[in-house]
Parts: sequence; C-alpha cells; structure tokens
Amino acid sequence: MSHEIRTPLTAILGYADLLKEENQTVSQEMRSETVDTIRRAGEHLLSVINDILDLSKIEADKLSIEQVDTEVDAILREVESLFRPRAMEKGISLTTKLSSPIPKSIISDPTRFRQILMNMVGNAVKFTEQGGVCIEAHVQGSIEKSIVFDVHDTGVGLDGPQIKALFKPFSQADETVSRKFGGTGLGLTICRRLASFMGGEVKLHHTELGKGTCFRLELPLTVRAGVTMVDRLEAVTSVSKVVFVAVQSLSGRVLLAEDGIDNQKLISFHLKKAGAKVDIADNGLIALRKIEASIVAGEPYDMLLTDMQMPEMDGYTLASTLRHQGSTISIVALTAHAMAEDRAKCLDAGCDDYTTKPIDKAILIATCHQWMGKASTKSSSQAMNLPMTTHLTFPKNQILPLRN
Repeated sequence: MSHEIRTPLTAILGYADLLKEENQTVSQEMRSETVDTIRRAGEHLLSVINDILDLSKIEADKLSIEQVDTEVDAILREVESLFRPRAMEKGISLTTKLSSPIPKSIISDPTRFRQILMNMVGNAVKFTEQGGVCIEAHVQGSIEKSIVFDVHDTGVGLDGPQIKALFKPFSQADETVSRKFGGTGLGLTICRRLASFMGGEVKLHHTELGKGTCFRLELPLTVRAGVTMVDRLEAVTSVSKVVFVAVQSLSGRVLLAEDGIDNQKLISFHLKKAGAKVDIADNGLIALRKIEASIVAGEPYDMLLTDMQMPEMDGYTLASTLRHQGSTISIVALTAHAMAEDRAKCLDAGCDDYTTKPIDKAILIATCHQWMGKASTKSSSQAMNLPMTTHLTFPKNQILPLRN
C-alpha cells in the first residue's frame, strides 16, 4: 500500500516541481505531457484511496446497498466502451456476448454492480498481453434463477499457490505479479464482499497457467413484472449514463461555502470563468449571515454551493437551518463523501443536488447551470420533515469576517 500511494505522489510532486523550476523553458508539448502525467497519477491515487475507504466501510459494517432498477444491458455496454481504448492500446480484443436472453433490468445496486464488473474487466485487460477478453452474460437455474457474468481472458493464468492468495486483502498472486503489474490487491476482495452484500458471489470459475482465467459474478435474478428480455446487445440503442451538456456560461450570483483556501480559489475560478458572480463564506455561520444580508439588500443569491464538512457550522446544519427558516434558495452539496448513503444524507438535510470532490469541472458547471436561479422544492412544507438544528441568532454588534 505504501508503494501504491507513494508512487503516484512521487509523480505529482516531482512534476509539479518541474513546472515550478525557474529559468527553464518548457515547450507547450512538454507542459501538456507533464500536466497529463500529474492528472493520471492523481486519478490512480484517488482509485487507491477509494479502495481503502470501500474496504474500511465494509469492515466497519457501514455499507448500504440500494435495491433499484439496474439496466444490465446498458451497464455491460458502458463497461465495454470504457475499457476498449485500453485493450486497443495493448493490441488485444474486448467483446461482450449473451449466451442466453437476459432481462433488460434487474433489481439491484447499479453503482456496486458497475464497480464489480469494472474491476473484473479491468483486471482481465491488465493481465492479458495477447488474445483478448470476453464478457459473457447468461441466466441460469430453473427455480431460484440467477444472472451470471463471466469475464474470460487469455492472460497469464494462475497456479495453485497463486489461487490461494486470491481474495485476501492487500495481497496479489505473488511478488512477481506485484512488481510487473502493480496494484493494491484490494480489488477482488472488495468485489467478493460487495457481491455478498448484494446476495450474490464473485469467484474464480476456472484458470489455466499460461492460457487464461475466468472470474464469475453471480447475482440474484430479481425483476419487475413485464421487464423486457434482451437476446443480443446489438439491439441496444444507447448506453444509459448521465450526459452533461457543455455549458458555455453561467449567469447569476453564487454563494460558495467552503473552508479550504485552495478549494475556494479553484472552485470560484471555474465558476467565475463560466460567468457567475461568486461570494465566499468560510463556514456555515458566515454563509447564513451573507444569505440574510443579500435578502435584506434585495439582491438574493441565485444558489448556494456548500461543502458539507466545515468548522463552526457544517453544510448539513446550514442546509437544514435554511429549510426550517423557509428559504427557497437552491442548495448544491459539495462533498468528498461519494457513497450512495452520503448523497441521501445531503438530500435529507435539504440540499437539492450533490456533486463530489475532487471536482469534475464539466459536472460542476452543468450542475450549477441546472439549479441557478431555481426555487428549491425542499422549502417550507418539507422543512418539517428535516432534522431540527440549534436556533441561531446574530446580535447586532456581532461582526463575522466576510470574503468576496
């Protein structure tokens, strides 16, 4: 784990120092390559951190699983499209096929289903140097039916001792594999535990040293009445995923409640560049006072973008307090917590929408565009269902620091 964390950090810090060096002429091409390297290292570090947090949440028994409509065919196509460029770079094939008709959707957790499938396919592509990878789906069983996803590869395969090391946290097949391919050794462990939470199983289906491996994900087949059956993926017309329309500009006043100086600068830069007018509050108490002052001045804010973890008053308390006061300002939560239950917590507190850290510029701007100037649907009558917060008053002689 030390290696997996320190390696991308070395690239991030080293290349940042390279860009900062004085008296060095850096070509546009080299600058672009340097920035791309920093971003790739950052994304890798984020994936490592996500794995650690996932495992921690599982072991602390704090993981919640959704049971909603999950579009199986769309996720299969999405995962294939995500990994096809990587497979093409290695000169291997990547295909998806149905060996029996499958339901278009099942009742499951789409986020976790996608996470498991992406890990299995990612591993298959990672350990395959020649040949290809095939994702195969089918329904099995006559009474208690299940839906099965097999990920076949023509990669290195596994021997007996290596098989015994599978599904153990922080371990890989052997040190040779770790040196050649890298990785935390957490992926399969997390996949197996997630599948178990979902009532299913992840297992090694078969392997042969030097010829390839097949890992299997098996999930309960729970469907709504009248669900459509799909017998070939070619019949799928589109991939079901959120598409954010490129927004060239924002128009309106945004109050950004964020205690981190670096995040204040970065987020406000993107918002201002898109055309928004931005005021900053270092915490929820200051944000409440600024919202109150804007209403008195007859220039109310068009939306509130708030971090959820702040000193003095956090974003949850800020949102619920505003709703209990009957405020109709639209509120978008900005948080580093990325789990489904964290989103629900933000919405329950009175937020209208949710976006995560590290920020994705396009998603951030698109989300702000969606809510800018709109009256919240979570005010007045709905405030009675929100948790009560301590009543806050602001004496006339109380002066709180403001930042524009």
